[in-house]
Amino acid sequence: MEDKKAERLLWIDVETTAIDPADGDLLEVGMALTDMRVKTVYGSGHWLVKENHGITINADTITAIGMHWKNNLIKEVCALEACNGLAVSKEIRETIDEWSRNAVLHPAGTNVDFDLRWLCAKLGLHITFGRLSHRKLDLTALRLLDAATGLDPYESHATAHRVRDCLNRDIEEYREYLRRWRETAGEGDGNAAS
Repeated sequence: MEDKKAERLLWIDVETTAIDPADGDLLEVGMALTDMRVKTVYGSGHWLVKENHGITINADTITAIGMHWKNNLIKEVCALEACNGLAVSKEIRETIDEWSRNAVLHPAGTNVDFDLRWLCAKLGLHITFGRLSHRKLDLTALRLLDAATGLDPYESHATAHRVRDCLNRDIEEYREYLRRWRETAGEGDGNAAS
């Protein structure tokens, strides 16, 4: 009998210049791999993406461009010596291949479908992401639940709009959700054997 694969969370975030991939550019990709309770980080990856045509400026992109100019992301992308979309795509495929060898990867983060759609559209990762679990952990659903119960999930939500900041925020926020649920369930701090 084949051993069951471990289940892990594949945290994903992208920074872009638009909502729709047809209107803008992919600038930055970040990923982190954790266990389901985010006690262990198994690996992470970070990539800047420079596209062939430069950065598109139009009414759909100007707000995000301003934000990413302010946080220096556009300057960092423009400073790259060459366009690197193919190289980034290859590195992400290899990373996912390695991480999925012994684990089921559940995409996780804020608005996971947005991130996956951009990565497929701009980096051609359809086949690679076809190996990911169809079950996703989207923190937006948890935040909406908080809002429905009278809490403000966006009270201290600001980041620098860089993937590392967003991933760290999402992982810490998920840890807090787990802590709250354990307390509600009477498990205390969750240090007991699982």
